[in-house]
Amino acid sequence: MSMRAAAQRKSCPRRCLFRCCSGMASSRATLLRALIALASLAAIDAFHDEGLAESNRVEFLSLAAEDECESSDCALSALQLRGKLTKRASHDGHGTSEISAMRAPPGPLCTGDGELPKGIPACYQGTFLTETLTVKVESESYSPGDGESKISVGIGKVDVFAQGLRAGSCIGAAFNKSSRMLSTEGIPNCFLDGFEYTASYCSSTDSMLFSFVTPLPFNVELKKIECAAELALTDERSTPDQDRARALLQSPPEVVTCTGDGNWPTTLPLCYRGSLLVESLEWTVLSYTAGDSAGVGKVNMVAKGPQEAICNGAAFEKSGQLITIENASNCGLTGFEYSVRYCSTQDRIMVNVTQPFAIMVALDGAACSAEIFEPTPSPVDPFPPSYNPDAPAFNPNLPAHNPSPPPPHP
Repeated sequence: MSMRAAAQRKSCPRRCLFRCCSGMASSRATLLRALIALASLAAIDAFHDEGLAESNRVEFLSLAAEDECESSDCALSALQLRGKLTKRASHDGHGTSEISAMRAPPGPLCTGDGELPKGIPACYQGTFLTETLTVKVESESYSPGDGESKISVGIGKVDVFAQGLRAGSCIGAAFNKSSRMLSTEGIPNCFLDGFEYTASYCSSTDSMLFSFVTPLPFNVELKKIECAAELALTDERSTPDQDRARALLQSPPEVVTCTGDGNWPTTLPLCYRGSLLVESLEWTVLSYTAGDSAGVGKVNMVAKGPQEAICNGAAFEKSGQLITIENASNCGLTGFEYSVRYCSTQDRIMVNVTQPFAIMVALDGAACSAEIFEPTPSPVDPFPPSYNPDAPAFNPNLPAHNPSPPPPHP
């Protein structure tokens, strides 16, 4: 072990995946946490990736179980990794034992199996990433326990609301309560799509606990509130961070101008950069040949952020403004629907995302960075399926749209 590594080990007695476990989590701006959360929800399946080798799988599952996710200040990056590994292990068909070996989801625990409080209706509220979850218990009745069990069984109706970037509701759903577990009928058909969870009533703290399994394993505590506050949710009440994030998603496409259907400048490579929430998107036009009706060329596409992807040397065709990338489903965003245009008047790339949300992303001319040509492999996906080790190398120090021709390439 090197002296530097030894010093780090001494200052960090127990290694976590994202920081020293003995320290508190580094502070993050609330908006950044919200946007990272959104990106993880929207893009948890955004990029193709290959299965982990068994040794890497065991190592990362172990690290994820050992890190700071034991507490409520779990880093979002740790949650994203846990969710990704859990889903991947399940898809591979042998994730049951591995997933069960992981510790309970991070967050508060639930104690007490008593009855719900008198005075129905009763309302509970909490937050999960960018979502505000509210439960309103409308009615309840109990029957005494049978035999050795003295625990009464409750039945009733409940309203469940989710407000935020993704909304859902379930009004008047029937539920059964056995011990502290609430089994609600019909929730998969009227709540948030893609979410799996269990619900419990914690009589010791008069709160509810939602234990999410997918898309991220996490416990969410819903504390008791006045039902009048819950009713305000019908007016689309949201936090300032949710408002800002929603504004980003709902930005009208007209705010960014895209005119001109001319060809690219002859000096290549040309680099463009923009951002989709907390994802950084980069395009590098490697080659382009204009034709009578359409031009053809090759491009490198890079996404960096909570989710990463690389697509080197992708062939494309340009007709007017529209850019069509060949075989894009095998090297780019798979959970997204979008179109790409080149705006020759402004010399920018426009990406019009239509699914899973609608947003227009402008990629403006930028200096070509070394990271575009020499990407560092991710520890989870050392070589994405689109990684092309034979892609031509270029001088990363070229300024954006340099009028001087680049040096000869090997």
